[in-house]
Amino acid sequence: FGTMNRFHNSIGPVWERPSQYLLWHYRTTNGLGFHEFLQLCEDLNAEPLYVCNCGIVCQGRSHEHNFLEGDELKGMLQDTIDAIEYATAPADTPMGALRAAAGHPEPFRMRYIEIGNENNGPLYLERYDYFRRELAARYPEMIFVANTHVEKDGLKTDIVDEHFYSDVNFF
Repeated sequence: FGTMNRFHNSIGPVWERPSQYLLWHYRTTNGLGFHEFLQLCEDLNAEPLYVCNCGIVCQGRSHEHNFLEGDELKGMLQDTIDAIEYATAPADTPMGALRAAAGHPEPFRMRYIEIGNENNGPLYLERYDYFRRELAARYPEMIFVANTHVEKDGLKTDIVDEHFYSDVNFF
């Protein structure tokens, strides 16, 4: 679970951000953090997409207990809420004040939230539904992205982010 990205590890002074080992067998410094990403998108006039972890470790690489439950899962949801608030809340809110202290008093534009990354199956459907319901209730203006065609299982999504790993002829 130590390889799961956490929003709070990607803000604040660069020299205070913890590095972390990733499942791709290298460390990340978090030197390009969430604030820097949002600033880059703004400078490029691009739409940022925040990809939240829905409490599932990469399913393609782990065959053991690979998901959070209970309070740990609620903590991951809160991590996502905090990231959204950091980007979009007014400066007089707790997360907006952190953003303002980092030099950007006005909210960033952020409308896209992807729930999970390369997840699938019944566990993903359950987690996607939980996160989307909770986040849509708080942020109805957000555009939600799923990792797989959740609409085939009766769940709502705005965009599907299909991942294909294939040869040139496939594309």
